[in-house]
Amino acid sequence: MLDDRRFVITGMSRLAVRVARLLGDRGAEVVAIAAADDELVALLPDAVKVVGGDGSWIERLRAADLPGCDCLLVLAEDDLENLRVTTAAGDVAPDVPVVLRAFDAQLAEQLETGVNVRRCYSASALAAPAFVAAVVGEEVLETLRIADAEVPLCLLDVHPGSPLAGLTPAEMKQESACAAVARAGRDGAWQPARGDRGRLEEGDEILVGGLLLDVLRLA
Repeated sequence: MLDDRRFVITGMSRLAVRVARLLGDRGAEVVAIAAADDELVALLPDAVKVVGGDGSWIERLRAADLPGCDCLLVLAEDDLENLRVTTAAGDVAPDVPVVLRAFDAQLAEQLETGVNVRRCYSASALAAPAFVAAVVGEEVLETLRIADAEVPLCLLDVHPGSPLAGLTPAEMKQESACAAVARAGRDGAWQPARGDRGRLEEGDEILVGGLLLDVLRLA
């Protein structure tokens, strides 16, 4: 869960609405910067705080208390606008990581080298789970759609104190409803994750698949 964590979202779009819902479902506090007359604001969960879209981006980010948040998500459908927000964020809160959307793949690659940019996704990777995983420090490699469900394949680290530490792949599946596909130890060597063969240890990396919220609860 993401209790006690706070995220700021800019760029009202259907992707932004979905990301806000996913973060809210995990207990996070979400602040959206948007114009009051933006029709998509009505689709945001009631718990999302909306900060007005007037003034410069530096003024708006300060009004949203960007320095006090865990991550900024920049999700507009305009690359130039997203670049302006990212630049302003570097001035207002250079230590706050940024996850942003870019339709130009080359621009996405260049922006990801920025000091405060944690992840930049091009238009080919616009599934909401990828953005949610990025803000919690994990990585979605692929998102499969099965009927109405999204099934992400996500790389997770077994952090110190993780509830996954000490479980076998079979026990993890029983407790979380997620399946471990492969695992790598501290030596970085990948191997299939099979049933009761070997227990997960702190420092391991695992490739996990399952329903979206089930996978994100493990992050």
